[in-house]
Amino acid sequence: MSKSRKIIEVVEKMDLNQRIERVQIGMLYTAAQLETGAAGVAYSFPRRSCGPSIISDGRSLTGRPAVEIVHSLGSDNLADSSLALATVNAVVSAMGVPQGALQGDVLEAINVRDGETVCMVGCFLPVMERIKRRGITIKSVDLEQKPGALSAEEAFTILQESQVALITATAIINSTIDHLLEAAEFCREVVILGPSTPLVPFAFKDTPVTCLAGIRVEQPDELFKIIGEGGGFRFFRPCTKKYTVRVSHGEAFFRHSPLGKE
Repeated sequence: MSKSRKIIEVVEKMDLNQRIERVQIGMLYTAAQLETGAAGVAYSFPRRSCGPSIISDGRSLTGRPAVEIVHSLGSDNLADSSLALATVNAVVSAMGVPQGALQGDVLEAINVRDGETVCMVGCFLPVMERIKRRGITIKSVDLEQKPGALSAEEAFTILQESQVALITATAIINSTIDHLLEAAEFCREVVILGPSTPLVPFAFKDTPVTCLAGIRVEQPDELFKIIGEGGGFRFFRPCTKKYTVRVSHGEAFFRHSPLGKE
């Protein structure tokens, strides 16, 4: 089963009697807010014509059931998939902070050991520089040309040679996550990170993923304004709080939800 499909199945079992209150599709990020007030974000891939789209089908997104939007996760239409992941993150936010989650930066939650090689898929420059300052070897790959980043085609080989994998959650949007996790099978630590990360540890059970590092939206009004004006995470960071959660805490997180009854 694809990781997108697994995330959809897990979210379907949450309380989805919720509807979309508003969406904001910016140049860099997409945001979705539910009628409950909970909001989520995901990276915005460029809008390209790839068949039917929930965004441009002529119907208003406002008022639609969240589950309807979530089903576009993994769609060939990457703009739809981005909106779906933002909606997933809003639904997860409505569930509260995952049990066992730690507030703070990802490098405070994981242990990168001296002598290890870190592969970063998606170039998070601040994280990369902090790891480099510790004298640890880090190799970054990215779809875009960025300083110090190798081509995305090298990701599979580098992941197989690394002990720690830091993988951008945007790989969920464009459906490259399954291939990347296959390559990271023998890594000691595998982290999905970035503002797009769905903090649903149960969805990553029985995968190489050990930790999820994402955000919760605390100030949706300001965040929507920033995203609508084309701002990225460096600008809307003050509107959020960072959290990391171990995948091993997945069952505890859903102890009081329908998932706990499986």
